[in-house]
Amino acid sequence: MGGTKTLIRYVTAPQRELQALSINIVAEMAQNNIFCQDIFTKDKFLPALARNLSEAKSNENIVRCSIYAISSIIRSFPPGMNEFKRINGVKALLPCLKSANSDVYIKSAFLIASLSSLDKSLRDAFVNSDAFSMLMENVKPIDDFDVKQETTLHALSTLSTKTNLKLSAEKRKNLELILAQVISNNKQNEDCEVRFIHRNSVDHFSKAFCFLFYTFRT
Repeated sequence: MGGTKTLIRYVTAPQRELQALSINIVAEMAQNNIFCQDIFTKDKFLPALARNLSEAKSNENIVRCSIYAISSIIRSFPPGMNEFKRINGVKALLPCLKSANSDVYIKSAFLIASLSSLDKSLRDAFVNSDAFSMLMENVKPIDDFDVKQETTLHALSTLSTKTNLKLSAEKRKNLELILAQVISNNKQNEDCEVRFIHRNSVDHFSKAFCFLFYTFRT
């Protein structure tokens, strides 16, 4: 694919509209396509995309597109996953959890959950990098369906599985209280049915982690 040299140049181009379009082309081409995943990995697209994540506070659209492209290149593709580890992709992705942009936050939290469910070493790396505490900051006692809340709980649930997760008594109590309120609020919700999957964490967190599934009534 001779066009990759041109494409990677545009992936880091200063013209934001052109850059975003180029990144989205990479994401679409790589999705479920081992041939393109292999080429983009070998041609070092991942380091370029990871550098884009540092713009989480200044250009949310570029960051959002870059997370999408990174996910497309590495998911279900071990060489891409290994390259993500090599370039310390965990460190590059974490600042996105601090983004005030909901799309950036949701995409980063979802990718963390997805990678952690597929690779224990990445799950451990996210836990050791304090991703759990960063996600906890976004758990709110809301009483309606919320994509950000659902994605956050999914990521927390995944990170709490078979990891050396240790929380202070204060953080544990705080999260238990918030989750108990989330469960209580949503059980009374007339607009949707809520199912909960509880998981015990390695430090016996009293089934504190739950992943909410909403089925809207018609």
